[in-house]
Amino acid sequence: MTARSRRRRQSARLYSSPPLAVVALLAVGLLTWQLEASARLTLLWLVQIGALLATSRDRPLELGYRPADVGRGVLVGAVPALAILLLAGGLLRTVAGRFYPGSDAVAIFQQAVLIAAPVEELFFRGFVQERWNIWAGVIGYALLGVVCVLPTAVEFPLVLLLVAGGWTGLGLLFAYVRRLYGLAAAVAAHACAATLVLVLPLALADLRL
Repeated sequence: MTARSRRRRQSARLYSSPPLAVVALLAVGLLTWQLEASARLTLLWLVQIGALLATSRDRPLELGYRPADVGRGVLVGAVPALAILLLAGGLLRTVAGRFYPGSDAVAIFQQAVLIAAPVEELFFRGFVQERWNIWAGVIGYALLGVVCVLPTAVEFPLVLLLVAGGWTGLGLLFAYVRRLYGLAAAVAAHACAATLVLVLPLALADLRL
């Protein structure tokens, strides 16, 4: 094996280390907190995708796709999300606006459901949870949520507590789904919860319902 090959393998191991990947992700979030929201989110997603690509060479993720389990994931994601929606629909509109400022329901659906749900579940549940531990995935996910709303903390500091608590609960929920039904089911649960918690309140507000 040449020196260049050894360096490449060492770099791949470095990028595929769950602790280092989580630290790098949070560091990027902190260092870019003054960037425009969509550019910042894109960078955070690229960091997660980069870690997933680095680790997929040696140990590809197993989605475990089974329609029945995906359906269970949707159901598990929907029940608490609907409860939160009924209890705090107005507050959810505020939180959605803090995560995706200036976005309408369609734009948030594209970002939170079509992009964030699969990327974040593959990273936190497929990579961090499986190759580090379940609590690292839960806490890392909650910290990412807090980091994402830091730019608005001065105006609305309560959002930090709401996001920390809410994202910890959701992280536990998605980790539970991942363990019981597989990674594809966790993605489905995340997508369903994001639709109900972040997209639906804005859609209802647009319709004045």
